[in-house]
Amino acid sequence: MAMRRGLWASVALVAIGTGLSLFAEASRATPPGSDPLQSDQARPPAPDFDLIDQDGHPARIVRSGKPTVLTFGYTSCPEFCPLILGQIRKALIAAGAVARDTAVVEVTVDPERDTVPYLSRYAKAWPAGWSFLTGPTPRVARAWNAYSVVVDKGPVEGGDYTVTHSGKVVLIDRQGRRAGELAGDWTPAQLASALDRMEASTGRVGDGPVLTTWRELLRRCGAFASANPVAFGLVVLLLALPGLVIPISFLVAVFAHAEPRTEAKAVATYHLDER
Repeated sequence: MAMRRGLWASVALVAIGTGLSLFAEASRATPPGSDPLQSDQARPPAPDFDLIDQDGHPARIVRSGKPTVLTFGYTSCPEFCPLILGQIRKALIAAGAVARDTAVVEVTVDPERDTVPYLSRYAKAWPAGWSFLTGPTPRVARAWNAYSVVVDKGPVEGGDYTVTHSGKVVLIDRQGRRAGELAGDWTPAQLASALDRMEASTGRVGDGPVLTTWRELLRRCGAFASANPVAFGLVVLLLALPGLVIPISFLVAVFAHAEPRTEAKAVATYHLDER
C-alpha cells in the first residue's frame, strides 16, 4: 500500500510539473490570425543534429536546399502526435506545389522505445519521404532543448511510463534557417499559408534578383505556374500571340514599303549624277 501511495505521489508531482511547463508553452501558442514567420533578415540558423532515421541511416534535422516542417512526437502516442501529423498532411495537400519540395521531419520524444524497427513500422502509415528520427537519448535531448520542447516521463502501474511533451511545428527555410513556428491550436490552413509565404520570402542560394522575381511571379500565378513553369510560359505565349499579330504585321508592312523607296531614291540619284 505504501509503495502504491508513493507511486501515485510521484505521478502527481510529475503531472503538476508537466502541467506548469505545458501551461507556459500554451501561453506561447500561435494566436489565430497572427503571423508565425520571422522576416527573412531575422531568421537564425536552425539547430542541427546527427540522428538516425526509420531506415537506420544517418540523418540530420536540417535538409539542405529544402523547406522543412519539423515536429516532435513518439510512436506510442495515443492521440496527440497522430493528430499533429494529420494536420501537417492536410496542410501540405492545401499548399499544392510548395509541398512537393517540402521535407517533413519528426524527432522522437521517446528514444528508449522508438527504436529503428518501431519507427520503420510507424512510418508506413504516413506519406513516403517523411523522416522519423531517433538516436541516443542525450543527443536527442539536446535537440529538444535547442527547439525549446518540454518532455516529461511519468511512471504508470506495471513498471511502464507515459510521455508528456509540448507540441509545436517548426518551420525551417531552404537556407537552413529557423523561419518560425506554430504552437497550440493551429490549423492546416495556417501552416499552408506560412509555408507558401516562407517560400516567397526566401531566396535560393545563388539566385539573383531576376530569378527571385520570376519565382515570385510564378507563385502569384498559382499552383500550376509554380509546378510547371515551362508549360505555363508556353500557355502565356500562345494566349499573347493574337495580340502580337497586329503590331508585328504593321512593322513588317512599314519595313517592306521602306526598302523600295530607298532603292528608288538611290536610282534617281544615280540618274541625276549621270547627267
